[in-house]
Amino acid sequence: YVFALRENSRGNIFIGSYNSVFMEYIYDSDIFQKIELPGCDPKAYISDITEDSSGNVWIGTSKSGLYRLNNDRKFVTRYGTQNSAPSEIISSDNVSSLYFNESDSKLHIGTITEGLNIQNLNDSKISCINFKEQHPESDRINNITFIFRDSRSILWIGTHYGMFRLDEETNKLLSLINEKFDKICFTKKSVSDICEDLQGKLWISTQDRGLYCYDCTDESLVRFQFDKNTENGLICNSIKRLLRDRSNVIWIGTKGEGLGKIDRQQNEFHHLINHQSNSGNREINVVRSIYRDSEENYWIGTFYDGLFKLKENKDKSFNFTKLEETEKNKVTCIQEDSRKNIWITYQTYGIACYSLTEEKFTFRPLDL
Repeated sequence: YVFALRENSRGNIFIGSYNSVFMEYIYDSDIFQKIELPGCDPKAYISDITEDSSGNVWIGTSKSGLYRLNNDRKFVTRYGTQNSAPSEIISSDNVSSLYFNESDSKLHIGTITEGLNIQNLNDSKISCINFKEQHPESDRINNITFIFRDSRSILWIGTHYGMFRLDEETNKLLSLINEKFDKICFTKKSVSDICEDLQGKLWISTQDRGLYCYDCTDESLVRFQFDKNTENGLICNSIKRLLRDRSNVIWIGTKGEGLGKIDRQQNEFHHLINHQSNSGNREINVVRSIYRDSEENYWIGTFYDGLFKLKENKDKSFNFTKLEETEKNKVTCIQEDSRKNIWITYQTYGIACYSLTEEKFTFRPLDL
């Protein structure tokens, strides 16, 4: 089960999986090279991977904290709750997300249950921020789901208690907007994903409360919910993935109702159906990944129904192509590298690489 996938500055691919497996695919030698993470719980999984401006690689784990792999690949440092060196102590061994800000050389470390840690890589100092101290009414505000910086350089923190803006001078969470909206319709629900459109508006999906659009200019928040009596309305309240394309269309991957998109001019929702299905029914059900490649193909990874490739026609309709067998149906990650290869990982099978130039798959079972 691969949880994390990232191309590094050398053009190789890092892969993080369950059973504390971390490896690097090295193009020049065509091998998957395992990298040992000392002291890592064998039941841990790799939750996230990022790289700093010095080429050091940071690896978040679910049970054993944070690891730094030096640029020379010869030295690994562990950061956790039990470390003896103050510069290597973080608030939790359960890391959920990582974000590196190149402009100030700060690494943001989101955790499960213990809030946010910020390490200044210039002096190695770590600040541990417990959001529950600021918002004692919630036990879930320290569960970080994502860290996102928008085009205005505002840092947003997604939690199991909603989404907040971080004041980076005081390290305090600020409410999304006014108290009325916060209490009625946004907080207390887990945020699943976020994207920004070309006008700078933020689109925020939730696990069961639908979709929100936040306009930073006037601090207005619009909520979209599923209503069976509303024509061209939201297709499902449970949304897992969002993607903005070059035409400013927002794509929506749902849990149970497949794939949809938003007409930004009319704020209308359109349900994308696979009309090529032999049975005539929609085949795309639970969407786990949406990815747009460099050639404007759309890749849809699902939990039950495999992998789909979508190509837009001149009349704005889409051709759906199912690209793999049903036994490899649970897609976890999709990413394109600088060589025009699409990497696809599966929950039980391993990894595949699709060449856009040669239009062919290479399947690689992984020894995990």
